[in-house]
Formats: sequence, structure tokens, C-alpha cells
Amino acid sequence: MTNFSVSIDVECDMPDWKPKPIPTLENIKAIPKLHELFEKYDIKATYLVTYPVATETESVQILSELKKRNNCEIGAHFHPWTTPPISPLEIQQAIYPFQLTEDIHKIKLKNLTEAIIKSFKVHPKSYRAGRFGFDTIGLRIIKDLNYEIDSSVTPLTNWAVDYRNSPLVPYYLDETNICSQAGSGILEIPVTIDLNFKYLKKFYLNLPEKFKGGLKYIGFKRVWLRPSYSSFNDMKKTSMKLIKKKCPILNMMFHSSELTTSSSPFNRTQKALNNFNTKLEEYFKFLKQNKIESQTLTEFKKENYLKRFS
Repeated sequence: MTNFSVSIDVECDMPDWKPKPIPTLENIKAIPKLHELFEKYDIKATYLVTYPVATETESVQILSELKKRNNCEIGAHFHPWTTPPISPLEIQQAIYPFQLTEDIHKIKLKNLTEAIIKSFKVHPKSYRAGRFGFDTIGLRIIKDLNYEIDSSVTPLTNWAVDYRNSPLVPYYLDETNICSQAGSGILEIPVTIDLNFKYLKKFYLNLPEKFKGGLKYIGFKRVWLRPSYSSFNDMKKTSMKLIKKKCPILNMMFHSSELTTSSSPFNRTQKALNNFNTKLEEYFKFLKQNKIESQTLTEFKKENYLKRFS
């Protein structure tokens, strides 16, 4: 049986993917409308929140009201450049979590975790590293802070971290190699990404990333379960393939900043934003037609991991 999760990075406005010296959170006001769409199709969201979202009064109020409905989860999303203590260099470079010293990494993530506990009265169990910048030090820290789930791995990609050889399905992380399965106790639920072709996989994956973008024009591409990246037809085809393979979960991701025309590089026009929302709704209809149940990341772990992954 295949399940579905949508894990959303709830974060500051970043129109050009560059941190602002004084962060703003206008995009958070769009989340209640998104949540209405989720409720229409019985979709249970996991909202992974950054430090400003967990400490700003209006964003806390918005997400707390949604949490009261018992159909979503609050987790953590770690941006070093917005989590105290903050240095100017972290803001200038939008630094990856793995670039931090272990001591600073742990202090920051502890501060984020405590802010979520204080504001939402829940200990977050699910986690995603900013810019998908996860490593074995980050794994050790989230384990020490009593997280249970990571969703930072983006299979088949090689950017800040080489995830090309990571599993496409959930697995318990290896404390020495986050692309391998072992007994850390932290369940990795990777973002759903798959290739749209069967052959030449090794050749494709070994190409430099800059060349892969061009190959999509001749039909060779990675398909993310992410509506700003992929067409509805590509998401549907990829999902059907994974369902037939009995993939345990389809994990869609996007950023809260993608919900407005002014807070991310995506969906800059109302037409593009409407298209984004249409793709979401069409995909949720597809899930309903195929009787795919939606769960938060923590629900999925509780209800499935013992019989499938232990």
C-alpha cells in the first residue's frame, strides 16, 4: 500500500533565494487558503517551520489555529541564517547546515527546537535541513534532540550533498553514511524524485548537474513530486510507476514562499500561481481516485515502519 505526504518548508520570503537582512513573512498569510484545499481532499500536511515562523506572533497564530484541527503536523526546518546565534556571513552566504561547526550547529538547532515547543506546545519529531544540507553531524544532532524523522534527502541529485545513491524509499539512516541504511533510529523519508526513463541511469547520474538541465528538452529528466518543478502529467506518471512498485510513500515538497507571486523565484505571476494551485488540486484528485491515503510524516512512521522497515 502506498501513502502520501506533503511536507512544506514554512519559511521567510526569499524572492531571489537570498536571505534578507531583516526577514519578512508575508507568504505565511497564504497558508490558510492552502490548508482549505488540503481539507477538501483529506490531505494531512507536515509544516516544517523555521525559527522566525516559530517566533513571530502572526505566523504562530496562523499555524496554531491550523494545528487545532488535528489534521496537520508541526516539524522543524533549519535555516542557519535565521536561527540564533546568527553571524553576518551566514546571512550573506545562506550557509548550509553542514558548513557550521558542530557546537554552533547544535546550539542553533536546540534554539529552533525550543522555540517550536514554546510556541506550538509540541516537541517536533520531523525535520528538514535548509537547502537539503544534511550530513552525519546533523543526523547526530537531531537524534540527540529527540527527532525521529528526517526528510532532507533528495535522491538522484548531487549538489551540496551527493544523494545520487540514496534509496528512493524510506530507510533508517546510517550514522556514518546518510545514503545508506542502518540502525540510527532516525527514519529518512526522502523527497519523492525519480527518473522518467529506465536506461542509461548511471551515465545520466554521473553527468555534471549543469548538463542535466539540457537533457530534459530531449525527454531525459528527474521528476520531483513538486508542483513548481514538474507538470501534473509528469507527477502523475511518476506516482503511478512508484505505486506499481509498491513504494511505501509519495512525499511531495514545496516552500510556503511559493504560495505568492512576490516571495520566491517561482510563480511570479498570477497565471503561474493559478497553474501551481491547479496542479495541486489535480494531483489531489488523482490521489483520491486511486484511494491513496494521506498521512503526516509522523503518522506514516507510527503506522508503517514496524512492519516495513524494522
